[in-house]
Amino acid sequence: MHFRALDYLRFFAALLVSISHYLFYYYDLFIFEYLSIIGVEIFFVLSGFVLAPQLLIIFNSKCFENLKIFLLRRWIRTIPLYFLVIYLASIFYDYGSIKNLISYLFYIQNFYVDDSSNFFPVAWSLSVEEWFYLIFSITIFICSYFLKNFNKLVWFVFFILLFYFLLRNSVSYSDWGSEIRRSVIFRLDSILYGFFIYIICFKTEILTKYRYIIKVLFFCSIIYLLFLSINTEILTLNKLHQSLFILSNGIFFSLFIYFLISNKITNLPSHNISRWFANLSYSIYLIHIFFIDLLSKKIILNSYMTFTIYLICLISFAAVIYKYFESPILKLRPKYKT
Repeated sequence: MHFRALDYLRFFAALLVSISHYLFYYYDLFIFEYLSIIGVEIFFVLSGFVLAPQLLIIFNSKCFENLKIFLLRRWIRTIPLYFLVIYLASIFYDYGSIKNLISYLFYIQNFYVDDSSNFFPVAWSLSVEEWFYLIFSITIFICSYFLKNFNKLVWFVFFILLFYFLLRNSVSYSDWGSEIRRSVIFRLDSILYGFFIYIICFKTEILTKYRYIIKVLFFCSIIYLLFLSINTEILTLNKLHQSLFILSNGIFFSLFIYFLISNKITNLPSHNISRWFANLSYSIYLIHIFFIDLLSKKIILNSYMTFTIYLICLISFAAVIYKYFESPILKLRPKYKT
């Protein structure tokens, strides 16, 4: 099942991150960092939603081979380009030490706090994604033998989300950004919100049965996120708001995805166009930092001209990377056993 609206949402999230980082670099206002954070939160929830059918194949088949295929498909999709970009980043930037470089290659750089060696900061979200793929796919496979009733899987996921919310509220920290928001240990549930909304959308009657409560949650979360966008300084200081921010993102974007797919939007461009935009998103996210840095040092133009050049270069290079690097590799992905 493919939803064109979600392709455009993925591309929007990539542009939101890349444009916000660009504006933050030039104007140094926290509102732009806030918007880039929102873009990543969209990615997280969307990732959990689109991967849900594959994870349910593992759950329903109880087949270890499908678990291996899921991981291979994810690794083939994400690792080759990531390794290429990390190699380029190690040339352009100071990677600190071989140990630090290896930590990036194994996605463990944000298991601990060390901003001094953070030479490629956008990689933090990839660490969360990769460890989610590994940990949750194995968890789903194990659960397939113990959770005989599908509703038990729904409750199991719900309690994981609740556990993470309580966990973040129970720890003390001095830097919310590096110790909580960008930490693999504390952010795996962000992707799980997308999986959760998928299984209750298509596998249960929960959304229909509790539609009024769900609407209240949706509007409360969007009002709260709008409030934070006006008062972004609160997010840098107040631990309660920091905790509610992560929860609100999970609730709002998962329900926003439900809104997009439940309201059949037919006036969107064709399937091929939507997939083209979606396919560029990963490389846009990974390479945009290079273009911000290069344009800031090498080109002296008015701000509008520089911004236009930035977007043209970013999207053009992403298209070339997908066509000549990513696409041939993606054809190697195995298919699931039926």
